[in-house]
Amino acid sequence: ARPPALFLARRVVVYGLRAQIGGVITLMNLRLDFILLTVLTGPAVLGVYAVASKFAELVKIFGMSLTYVLYPRFAKDGPVTAAARARKLMPKALVVTAVGVAPLWLIAGFVIPAIYGSQFKPAILPAQIILLGLALDGLGGVVTGYLYGIGRPGLNSCAMAVGLGATVLLDLLLIPRYGALGAAIASAVAYTAATLTLVSFFWWVGRPASAAGKGEPVLGSRPAGAETR
Repeated sequence: ARPPALFLARRVVVYGLRAQIGGVITLMNLRLDFILLTVLTGPAVLGVYAVASKFAELVKIFGMSLTYVLYPRFAKDGPVTAAARARKLMPKALVVTAVGVAPLWLIAGFVIPAIYGSQFKPAILPAQIILLGLALDGLGGVVTGYLYGIGRPGLNSCAMAVGLGATVLLDLLLIPRYGALGAAIASAVAYTAATLTLVSFFWWVGRPASAAGKGEPVLGSRPAGAETR
């Protein structure tokens, strides 16, 4: 069997690094507020916020599923077809996410105390605020899959960095005064900012002229004269 081409190995490594940066930033965005809450408030406030965030983050399952399902399809489609498909899917993803957010927002006042006890009633409002910030998460799932599929995972990482910046800034401003409620507001703004940044990247990269002229496959075919050893 022929050994793998070095040019292909390099492309795989570079692609993976650009994608993993976004993954690390996403994890930081999800959990950095926990650290800041612990430092700036204490375990009691952290417990309230942890319940609120875990309840609200149920919505993220749909967006993550969209990314994993659509990513290989977009990669197979190519930039132009993938952009057209993403445009059709984005409104549908937005509607489905809204349908998921609405009932969770309504039942939070009953479910959280029923599961965790009345001492966690202060988690209700933070959970509802975070849910509002996740109302656009389905859009983010489609766009992330699109960017991964056309070989531009670095743009997803940039969008996640925008969200992380909003998290850090707003957490430091709001947590000392508002506790778990401040952290929830920061998270809602950060999620919204990251998604809107993703959408702006999509309209930039996915516009017809750009998709036709600058798109590239995820790994690509071997260029002429490429080394195969």
